[in-house]
Amino acid sequence: REVKETMDTPSSEGLIVHLDVSILFHLNPTKAPDVYRSVGIN
Repeated sequence: REVKETMDTPSSEGLIVHLDVSILFHLNPTKAPDVYRSVGIN
């Protein structure tokens, strides 16, 4: 699954930095019950 996020954040110099981030991940099937209990389905 891929999740894309966009955000604006200040740098250490006080300038605004625009970030486009994409994360690819998969769920380890053996950990799925733990994730479901602690996080839920979303």
